[in-house]
Amino acid sequence: MAGLGACASAGGSGDGTGRAALAGSVSQDPSQPGAASPSGEPEAEIDPGPADPGATPVGGEPWDVEVSAVCAEAVAEEGGAGIDEVAQSSDGGAVASFWANGDRSVVCDVLAADDGTTVTTVVPSGADGGSGFEARALRLGSSAVRGGDGSPTAVRYVAGGRLPWRVDELGYAFPDGHRARAVFVESTEGSGDVWWSVGYTATEGPLADPATDPADVDPLTVSVVGAAAEAFRLPWEDAQRSE
Repeated sequence: MAGLGACASAGGSGDGTGRAALAGSVSQDPSQPGAASPSGEPEAEIDPGPADPGATPVGGEPWDVEVSAVCAEAVAEEGGAGIDEVAQSSDGGAVASFWANGDRSVVCDVLAADDGTTVTTVVPSGADGGSGFEARALRLGSSAVRGGDGSPTAVRYVAGGRLPWRVDELGYAFPDGHRARAVFVESTEGSGDVWWSVGYTATEGPLADPATDPADVDPLTVSVVGAAAEAFRLPWEDAQRSE
């Protein structure tokens, strides 16, 4: 693979994020796995709807060695030197590569473009190990997909990281109506860690234009369903990691 694309970087403010309980959801004390109590009156009902692919564990070895090589370079450029690749998963023409060392982790998404080049998006998670999901951990990295003349033809959006607790389904409802469910994969080095990733390539509309004013875009909605259930509404400006 050739033609390494732009990489997203971590940052941004979570002041504008919103959180609402799912209808029929339960809340959980993360310090006691499996323990749950009824939530209060739900404020929102979020249905991720049909998506591709379903939330099915995928991956395993042998890995795509070209992806490993591209991501090793991209992760190092983002300050991730000294961490190792621990898993890969595939999702609709792209491969997500997961890198970790202790509480540090990075997700590297490599999309094969129609012209034979690749678009690489790196999403550093910073320090892991929290007791639950936070809005900042759900933010999207993005990279422009460019045509032969160098002009942007689409935008690739990626989110991912290490699961803080068991999750049955993680769904993204994008402002343009696209819905995607996360793909899960387990680490291969025996740690038992499970990783998730969501990828979406917007080819038309406001999300496909890097120059779109975030104030003109509806919020991103993320639903997390497992031993606990939560929904997050992130204003589009806060839904994206700052460049």
